[in-house]
Amino acid sequence: DEGNTMRVLLVTDTHLGFQEDDEELGEDSYAALQEALEIARASRADFVLHSGDMFHNNRPSRQCLYRAITI
Repeated sequence: DEGNTMRVLLVTDTHLGFQEDDEELGEDSYAALQEALEIARASRADFVLHSGDMFHNNRPSRQCLYRAITI
């Protein structure tokens, strides 16, 4: 029964901010999170759980935090 089913999307280890100064790799982590959230929206997920390392550094840059919030 679809009405009694909860859809959960698990996202893990996005490491936002990894190589953020690199022109080639700098966008990859943000693009991966964006894609995961688009999949969640398209599949009508009820809940998104992010486990593992969301940020690559324990003190992400302001730009990294801003980008994470806006995604």
